[in-house]
Amino acid sequence: MSNDRREDDWVRYKELVLSEIDRLHEDIKSTEKELLDGISKLAENQTKMSHDIVKLKTQATMWGLGAGGFISAVIAFFNDVFMRS
Repeated sequence: MSNDRREDDWVRYKELVLSEIDRLHEDIKSTEKELLDGISKLAENQTKMSHDIVKLKTQATMWGLGAGGFISAVIAFFNDVFMRS
C-alpha cells in the first residue's frame, strides 16, 4: 500500500511538473511574440525618425540659405546706399 501511494505521489508530481513546464513554455511564446512586436515597432519608429531628421535638416538648410541671402541683400543695399553718399 505504501509503495502504491508513493507511485501515485510521483505520478501527480510528474503531472504537476509537466503542466508547469507547459505553462512556462506558453509564457515564453507569449513574451517572445510581444518582444518581436516591440522590436518591429521600434524599427518602424526609427525609420520614421530618420525621415523626419532628413526633413528637418533640409528645412534648416533652406531657412539658413534664406536668412543668409536676406542678410547679404540688406548689407549690400546699405553698403550701396552709404557708398553713394
